[in-house]
Amino acid sequence: MTPSDSINIEEILELAAVRADDRVETRALLESAPSAEVEAALAVLRSRLGNFGEKPPSSAGGQLVWMSALLRFLPEQLSWYRDRGIPEEVIRATVADIGRHIAISRVTTGFFGLETWRWLTEHATGTLYQLGRLQFQIQPGPEGIADLASNEAVLGIHIPEEEGRPLSPAAVEDSLARAVPFFAEFFPRQPVRLANCVSWLLDPYLLETLPPQSNIAQFASRFTLYGELLDTPSDAVYFTFRRRDVQNIAALPRDTALQRTVLGRIENGGSWQVGQGYLQLSF
Repeated sequence: MTPSDSINIEEILELAAVRADDRVETRALLESAPSAEVEAALAVLRSRLGNFGEKPPSSAGGQLVWMSALLRFLPEQLSWYRDRGIPEEVIRATVADIGRHIAISRVTTGFFGLETWRWLTEHATGTLYQLGRLQFQIQPGPEGIADLASNEAVLGIHIPEEEGRPLSPAAVEDSLARAVPFFAEFFPRQPVRLANCVSWLLDPYLLETLPPQSNIAQFASRFTLYGELLDTPSDAVYFTFRRRDVQNIAALPRDTALQRTVLGRIENGGSWQVGQGYLQLSF
Protein backbone atom coordinates (compact mmCIF):
# COMPACT_ATOMS: atom_id res chain seq x y z
CA MET A 1 0.00 0.00 0.00
CA THR A 2 1.38 3.39 -0.96
CA PRO A 3 1.02 6.38 1.38
CA SER A 4 -1.64 7.94 -0.83
CA ASP A 5 -3.76 4.76 -0.73
CA SER A 6 -4.66 5.27 2.92
CA ILE A 7 -6.15 8.72 2.41
CA ASN A 8 -8.54 10.12 -0.17
CA ILE A 9 -6.46 13.00 -1.48
CA GLU A 10 -9.17 14.54 -3.64
CA GLU A 11 -11.61 14.52 -0.74
CA ILE A 12 -9.03 16.20 1.48
CA LEU A 13 -8.38 18.89 -1.14
CA GLU A 14 -12.12 19.59 -1.31
CA LEU A 15 -12.66 19.62 2.45
CA ALA A 16 -9.70 21.93 3.03
CA ALA A 17 -10.92 24.18 0.18
CA VAL A 18 -7.48 24.20 -1.42
CA ARG A 19 -7.53 26.73 -4.26
CA ALA A 20 -6.94 25.67 -7.88
CA ASP A 21 -3.55 27.42 -8.00
CA ASP A 22 -2.33 25.38 -5.03
CA ARG A 23 -3.75 21.96 -5.87
CA VAL A 24 -0.93 20.50 -7.96
CA GLU A 25 1.68 21.10 -5.27
CA THR A 26 -0.65 20.11 -2.45
CA ARG A 27 -1.57 16.88 -4.22
CA ALA A 28 2.13 16.06 -4.76
CA LEU A 29 2.80 16.72 -1.07
CA LEU A 30 0.14 14.21 -0.05
CA GLU A 31 1.17 11.62 -2.64
CA SER A 32 4.66 11.42 -1.18
CA ALA A 33 5.43 9.16 1.75
CA PRO A 34 5.04 10.96 5.09
CA SER A 35 8.43 11.61 6.63
CA ALA A 36 9.34 10.87 10.22
CA GLU A 37 8.83 14.59 10.92
CA VAL A 38 5.30 14.45 9.48
CA GLU A 39 4.52 11.39 11.59
CA ALA A 40 5.81 13.21 14.66
CA ALA A 41 3.62 16.23 13.84
CA LEU A 42 0.62 13.91 13.41
CA ALA A 43 1.31 12.46 16.86
CA VAL A 44 1.27 16.00 18.29
CA LEU A 45 -2.05 16.77 16.59
CA ARG A 46 -3.57 13.54 17.92
CA SER A 47 -2.44 14.35 21.44
CA ARG A 48 -4.03 17.81 21.31
CA LEU A 49 -7.40 16.90 19.78
CA GLY A 50 -10.21 17.54 22.25
CA ASN A 51 -7.98 19.21 24.82
CA PHE A 52 -8.82 22.60 26.25
CA GLY A 53 -6.24 25.40 26.52
CA GLU A 54 -3.43 23.65 24.67
CA LYS A 55 -0.21 25.58 24.10
CA PRO A 56 0.91 25.93 20.45
CA PRO A 57 3.33 23.19 19.33
CA SER A 58 7.01 23.90 18.78
CA SER A 59 8.29 24.97 15.37
CA ALA A 60 10.14 21.70 14.72
CA GLY A 61 9.64 20.54 11.14
CA GLY A 62 8.75 23.64 9.17
CA GLN A 63 5.85 24.73 7.00
CA LEU A 64 5.52 21.78 4.62
CA VAL A 65 5.82 19.24 7.41
CA TRP A 66 2.93 20.81 9.29
CA MET A 67 0.88 21.41 6.15
CA SER A 68 1.19 17.73 5.29
CA ALA A 69 0.32 16.70 8.84
CA LEU A 70 -2.70 19.02 9.10
CA LEU A 71 -4.12 17.75 5.80
CA ARG A 72 -3.43 14.08 6.61
CA PHE A 73 -5.06 14.60 10.02
CA LEU A 74 -8.33 15.84 8.52
CA PRO A 75 -10.05 12.41 8.31
CA GLU A 76 -9.42 11.84 12.04
CA GLN A 77 -10.44 15.39 12.86
CA LEU A 78 -13.66 15.07 10.88
CA SER A 79 -14.46 11.75 12.55
CA TRP A 80 -14.03 13.43 15.95
CA TYR A 81 -16.39 16.25 14.90
CA ARG A 82 -19.03 13.89 13.55
CA ASP A 83 -18.93 11.63 16.60
CA ARG A 84 -19.97 14.69 18.63
CA GLY A 85 -22.67 15.81 16.22
CA ILE A 86 -21.00 19.01 15.00
CA PRO A 87 -23.11 20.25 12.04
CA GLU A 88 -21.61 19.50 8.65
CA GLU A 89 -21.78 23.12 7.49
CA VAL A 90 -19.80 24.21 10.56
CA ILE A 91 -17.19 21.51 9.94
CA ARG A 92 -16.71 22.55 6.33
CA ALA A 93 -16.55 26.26 7.12
CA THR A 94 -13.98 25.60 9.83
CA VAL A 95 -11.56 23.34 7.94
CA ALA A 96 -11.77 25.54 4.82
CA ASP A 97 -9.38 27.86 6.67
CA ILE A 98 -6.54 25.53 5.66
CA GLY A 99 -6.97 26.22 1.95
CA ARG A 100 -7.49 29.91 2.68
CA HIS A 101 -4.18 30.13 4.52
CA ILE A 102 -2.27 28.16 1.90
CA ALA A 103 -3.42 30.81 -0.60
CA ILE A 104 -2.57 33.66 1.79
CA SER A 105 0.88 32.18 2.34
CA ARG A 106 1.59 32.27 -1.40
CA VAL A 107 0.48 35.91 -1.58
CA THR A 108 2.63 36.85 1.42
CA THR A 109 5.81 34.93 0.63
CA GLY A 110 5.59 34.35 -3.12
CA PHE A 111 5.89 30.57 -2.85
CA PHE A 112 3.94 27.46 -1.90
CA GLY A 113 3.72 26.85 1.82
CA LEU A 114 1.74 27.39 4.98
CA GLU A 115 3.39 30.25 6.81
CA THR A 116 0.61 30.34 9.40
CA TRP A 117 0.63 26.60 10.15
CA ARG A 118 0.80 27.16 13.90
CA TRP A 119 -2.52 29.03 13.74
CA LEU A 120 -4.14 26.11 11.89
CA THR A 121 -3.15 23.71 14.67
CA GLU A 122 -5.71 25.53 16.83
CA HIS A 123 -8.50 24.33 14.53
CA ALA A 124 -7.20 20.78 14.91
CA THR A 125 -7.77 20.84 18.69
CA GLY A 126 -11.54 20.77 18.17
CA THR A 127 -11.98 23.96 20.18
CA LEU A 128 -12.23 26.49 17.30
CA TYR A 129 -15.14 26.85 14.89
CA GLN A 130 -16.28 29.22 12.18
CA LEU A 131 -19.86 30.32 12.75
CA GLY A 132 -20.91 32.73 10.03
CA ARG A 133 -18.48 35.58 9.49
CA LEU A 134 -16.40 35.02 12.66
CA GLN A 135 -14.40 32.22 14.23
CA PHE A 136 -14.71 31.38 17.92
CA GLN A 137 -12.38 29.37 20.13
CA ILE A 138 -13.32 28.24 23.61
CA GLN A 139 -10.30 28.88 25.81
CA PRO A 140 -9.21 29.72 29.36
CA GLY A 141 -10.04 33.30 30.29
CA PRO A 142 -7.14 35.76 30.09
CA GLU A 143 -5.79 37.81 32.95
CA GLY A 144 -6.92 41.40 33.14
CA ILE A 145 -10.70 41.07 32.81
CA ALA A 146 -12.06 42.17 36.18
CA ASP A 147 -15.45 40.48 35.74
CA LEU A 148 -13.94 37.06 35.00
CA ALA A 149 -14.02 34.32 37.62
CA SER A 150 -11.05 32.06 38.27
CA ASN A 151 -10.87 29.19 35.73
CA GLU A 152 -13.77 30.66 33.73
CA ALA A 153 -13.70 30.06 29.98
CA VAL A 154 -14.25 32.69 27.29
CA LEU A 155 -14.80 32.63 23.54
CA GLY A 156 -11.83 34.02 21.65
CA ILE A 157 -13.03 35.88 18.54
CA HIS A 158 -11.05 35.71 15.31
CA ILE A 159 -11.76 37.32 11.95
CA PRO A 160 -10.98 35.18 8.88
CA GLU A 161 -10.20 36.88 5.60
CA GLU A 162 -13.16 36.29 3.32
CA GLU A 163 -13.41 38.19 0.08
CA GLY A 164 -16.88 39.51 -0.55
CA ARG A 165 -18.01 39.08 3.07
CA PRO A 166 -17.57 42.43 4.83
CA LEU A 167 -17.33 42.65 8.61
CA SER A 168 -20.73 44.29 8.74
CA PRO A 169 -22.62 44.85 12.01
CA ALA A 170 -25.32 42.45 10.80
CA ALA A 171 -22.76 39.72 10.04
CA VAL A 172 -21.11 40.18 13.43
CA GLU A 173 -24.46 40.04 15.23
CA ASP A 174 -25.36 36.89 13.33
CA SER A 175 -22.09 35.18 14.31
CA LEU A 176 -22.43 36.14 17.97
CA ALA A 177 -26.01 34.88 17.98
CA ARG A 178 -24.85 31.53 16.56
CA ALA A 179 -21.94 31.16 18.97
CA VAL A 180 -23.94 31.22 22.22
CA PRO A 181 -26.19 28.17 21.56
CA PHE A 182 -23.44 26.31 19.68
CA PHE A 183 -20.96 26.32 22.55
CA ALA A 184 -23.70 25.75 25.12
CA GLU A 185 -24.66 22.58 23.26
CA PHE A 186 -21.24 21.16 22.43
CA PHE A 187 -19.19 22.43 25.39
CA PRO A 188 -21.68 22.35 28.29
CA ARG A 189 -18.92 21.79 30.86
CA GLN A 190 -17.34 25.15 30.01
CA PRO A 191 -20.15 27.73 30.16
CA VAL A 192 -19.19 31.13 28.78
CA ARG A 193 -20.48 34.63 29.49
CA LEU A 194 -17.81 36.69 27.76
CA ALA A 195 -15.93 36.78 24.49
CA ASN A 196 -12.58 38.44 23.94
CA CYS A 197 -10.58 39.60 20.96
CA VAL A 198 -6.86 40.36 20.72
CA SER A 199 -6.24 42.28 17.51
CA TRP A 200 -4.74 45.34 15.91
CA LEU A 201 -8.34 46.23 15.02
CA LEU A 202 -8.72 47.13 18.70
CA ASP A 203 -5.92 49.71 18.56
CA PRO A 204 -7.73 52.85 19.81
CA TYR A 205 -6.12 54.82 16.99
CA LEU A 206 -8.52 53.17 14.53
CA LEU A 207 -11.59 54.36 16.42
CA GLU A 208 -10.11 57.86 16.55
CA THR A 209 -9.31 57.93 12.83
CA LEU A 210 -11.83 55.87 10.85
CA PRO A 211 -15.38 57.11 10.25
CA PRO A 212 -17.58 55.91 13.14
CA GLN A 213 -19.98 54.27 10.69
CA SER A 214 -17.23 52.09 9.18
CA ASN A 215 -17.48 48.34 9.75
CA ILE A 216 -14.17 48.21 11.60
CA ALA A 217 -15.03 51.11 13.90
CA GLN A 218 -18.39 49.54 14.72
CA PHE A 219 -16.72 46.19 15.39
CA ALA A 220 -14.08 47.71 17.67
CA SER A 221 -16.64 49.76 19.59
CA ARG A 222 -18.30 46.56 20.84
CA PHE A 223 -15.36 45.78 23.09
CA THR A 224 -14.21 47.05 26.47
CA LEU A 225 -10.44 47.25 26.47
CA TYR A 226 -8.40 45.58 29.18
CA GLY A 227 -4.70 45.16 29.84
CA GLU A 228 -1.94 47.01 28.04
CA LEU A 229 -1.63 47.79 24.36
CA LEU A 230 1.04 45.62 22.76
CA ASP A 231 3.46 47.11 20.24
CA THR A 232 3.14 44.98 17.10
CA PRO A 233 4.19 47.17 14.15
CA SER A 234 3.81 44.53 11.45
CA ASP A 235 0.25 43.31 12.16
CA ALA A 236 -1.55 46.23 10.50
CA VAL A 237 0.55 45.90 7.34
CA TYR A 238 0.26 42.11 7.26
CA PHE A 239 -3.49 41.93 7.69
CA THR A 240 -4.20 44.87 5.37
CA PHE A 241 -1.72 44.10 2.58
CA ARG A 242 -0.55 40.53 3.30
CA ARG A 243 3.12 41.42 3.53
CA ARG A 244 5.56 41.49 6.43
CA ASP A 245 7.88 44.32 5.40
CA VAL A 246 7.00 47.57 7.18
CA GLN A 247 9.94 49.50 5.79
CA ASN A 248 9.23 49.64 2.05
CA ILE A 249 5.62 50.75 1.91
CA ALA A 250 5.66 53.66 -0.54
CA ALA A 251 4.30 51.58 -3.45
CA LEU A 252 1.46 49.96 -1.49
CA PRO A 253 -2.09 50.86 -2.60
CA ARG A 254 -4.08 53.58 -0.87
CA ASP A 255 -7.48 52.86 -2.34
CA THR A 256 -9.42 52.52 0.92
CA ALA A 257 -9.66 54.57 4.09
CA LEU A 258 -8.13 51.66 5.99
CA GLN A 259 -5.13 51.41 3.68
CA ARG A 260 -4.51 55.15 3.93
CA THR A 261 -4.84 55.06 7.71
CA VAL A 262 -2.42 52.15 8.10
CA LEU A 263 0.26 53.66 5.88
CA GLY A 264 -0.22 57.23 7.05
CA ARG A 265 0.41 56.35 10.67
CA ILE A 266 3.64 54.53 9.82
CA GLU A 267 4.87 57.33 7.55
CA ASN A 268 4.16 59.86 10.31
CA GLY A 269 6.37 57.94 12.71
CA GLY A 270 3.64 56.10 14.57
CA SER A 271 3.56 52.43 15.52
CA TRP A 272 0.57 50.11 15.37
CA GLN A 273 -0.47 48.25 18.49
CA VAL A 274 -2.60 45.24 19.37
CA GLY A 275 -5.50 45.88 21.72
CA GLN A 276 -7.26 43.42 24.01
CA GLY A 277 -10.99 43.70 24.51
CA TYR A 278 -13.97 41.76 25.80
CA LEU A 279 -17.73 41.85 25.37
CA GLN A 280 -20.72 40.36 27.15
CA LEU A 281 -22.50 37.60 25.25
CA SER A 282 -26.27 37.83 24.91
CA PHE A 283 -28.39 34.84 25.90
